[in-house]
Amino acid sequence: AMNHSVFAMLDRIIGHGIMPFTSGDIDGLQESGSPWVTSVMLFMLAAVAAHALWASRGPLQQGSWASLCEWSIVFIVAVLFGPVARLYYFVVLLLPNVLLYAVWRSPGTNAALRRLAAATLFVPFCLATLASPELIGDDLSALLEMSSVLTLAILLALAGLLWLRPHMPTDRGIFEV
Repeated sequence: AMNHSVFAMLDRIIGHGIMPFTSGDIDGLQESGSPWVTSVMLFMLAAVAAHALWASRGPLQQGSWASLCEWSIVFIVAVLFGPVARLYYFVVLLLPNVLLYAVWRSPGTNAALRRLAAATLFVPFCLATLASPELIGDDLSALLEMSSVLTLAILLALAGLLWLRPHMPTDRGIFEV
């Protein structure tokens, strides 16, 4: 099973020099040991943490959209920036997907926030679904997985959530649409 963590993505690109979309499934690819991989990953993690802290400032009501957005960010970061991220770890995407759907479909929410929630929901979903072997075959799916399309899709979702968080209502729950 392919490792979809940020570390594994960076190790394939920086550590092994495997350019995206040039190599299919490579069984048994070991960690390269490059110190650049760890350095770049820690820089990315620090940037995400700093943005999350900035975006999450201010008062917060438990159960609000803003609160659920913060939990979604925590779950995604915990999985993506861990040493190993298997496909089944991404069950944590259920919370952000439900939240984004609720924001998108909420008639009382401003149109810009609804559009951003829809884009944050559907763009990563389409990218991740694109790599399905049932849709495109095993060879092309392996090429996309080796190119870290799933990791990039979830990083896009994380970026969207980080962007949305300061604009989320801090007093409205997900079921109060």
